[in-house]
Amino acid sequence: MLRLKVATMLVAVVLATNPLFGQSVVLGNGNTETVIDATAGGAFSTEPHDYTYFSFTTGSTVEITDTEATESTEWHIAFKRTEIKLNSGVSGPSEVKGFNITSDTEIVPEDLFSTLSSLDVPSTDSFVKDEAAYAMKGWYSYDPVTHIISASKTPYIITTSDGSYGKIIIDNLQEPGRSNAGVVSLRWVMGNGTDLNGEEKTATIDLS
Repeated sequence: MLRLKVATMLVAVVLATNPLFGQSVVLGNGNTETVIDATAGGAFSTEPHDYTYFSFTTGSTVEITDTEATESTEWHIAFKRTEIKLNSGVSGPSEVKGFNITSDTEIVPEDLFSTLSSLDVPSTDSFVKDEAAYAMKGWYSYDPVTHIISASKTPYIITTSDGSYGKIIIDNLQEPGRSNAGVVSLRWVMGNGTDLNGEEKTATIDLS
């Protein structure tokens, strides 16, 4: 079973302070926290809704439509209910690609995300861009018995169009439903070149 640290205390602080959706705040410990609304009208909405687009550079949402996103390099990652896409391939014109660091690993150390470094960055051709299946499709696990999803706690290394590298992990799901992910807590670091030891940032995303 994959087990990584879960920042439940941090999520509780964010939900209690309730910053405006899409805006970043600096917490008392110096970390930057962003709350993102990606409910897309709710799990059973019959109306079409766009993804919610996010930039690691600005730490905030990007106000564009799905159509505009296919030609925009202003965003890195997008969220909609249980779907996450990266700005590459069929999703966008940029070269934001992902690599599942645990794809060939059965047991994951609890501190893996924090200890990922330049030594863990794979070759360029190992990264996956968005195709018919999104590059980060393994971010959650689905239980066919209970029909409930949970965070797979799989860390990904990502690369961007300017040649930078970073790491990202979905830490926790709060109150996931039968067809939505509930409230998602994630962490990421955008490094300097292949150095993955930069400032750690967090976000809370409502996908319910």
